[in-house]
Amino acid sequence: EEGSSAVEREELRKELKLKEAKYTVAKNEFDKLDKEYKEYAGKHKQLEEQAKNMQEQILAEEKKKREIERDIKQMKLERDSESDQKNILADLKEELELIKEENRLLNQDSMSGKSLQEKSKEQDQQVTNLR
Repeated sequence: EEGSSAVEREELRKELKLKEAKYTVAKNEFDKLDKEYKEYAGKHKQLEEQAKNMQEQILAEEKKKREIERDIKQMKLERDSESDQKNILADLKEELELIKEENRLLNQDSMSGKSLQEKSKEQDQQVTNLR
């Protein structure tokens, strides 16, 4: 019996060593897969961070573009408004020149002795003659 007991213990010891060897191989395989997964997860997180940064840059660029477009529209409105004001000013200057010319002619007429009534009668006569 002692001999068979020793044989049994030897077999159990061999079986234990075999199980330990299988465990070591499985643990090494698990550790390798775990390391690969952690590297993959790290790269995935890094890529997500890059994508987020790029998205933020794109949004910032779009915002800057909208601000520039708004500024351009504002400048065009100001330019158009300024142009309108210049046109109004030019019209007023032209009107002033016409009034000055009319005044000069009126002064000239009154100095030459012709009254406004005579001038009016003369114009009426011209109109009548044209008919």
